Amino acid sequence: MKDAHWRGSAGKWQVILATSMENATPDAAYHGDWRYSSLVVGQRVFKATCFAPTPNLVTSQTVGDALIGFEVSCEPDGYIQLILENDSARISVTDDALEPGAC
Repeated sequence: MKDAHWRGSAGKWQVILATSMENATPDAAYHGDWRYSSLVVGQRVFKATCFAPTPNLVTSQTVGDALIGFEVSCEPDGYIQLILENDSARISVTDDALEPGAC
């Protein structure tokens, strides 16, 4: 997680996350949308609505970047988490000390 921005639009919010993925393996690896399972806002789970990697195929020992978009029905306030593929890990988007926002 490198950065996060959001804006309100017609009672919903568009959340854009800037991420990076380091490929520490000996082979090339795809930086696909499946690597990011969902976003938790207001203790609710939202799936990604758009994904733009640069590059799509990350060669060995390099880093790829991606923008991930979510449309959420809860105001992005309080504690927010990005859930990685298969719920293998969670990354804090906001400060861990925050309480979950209301929804």
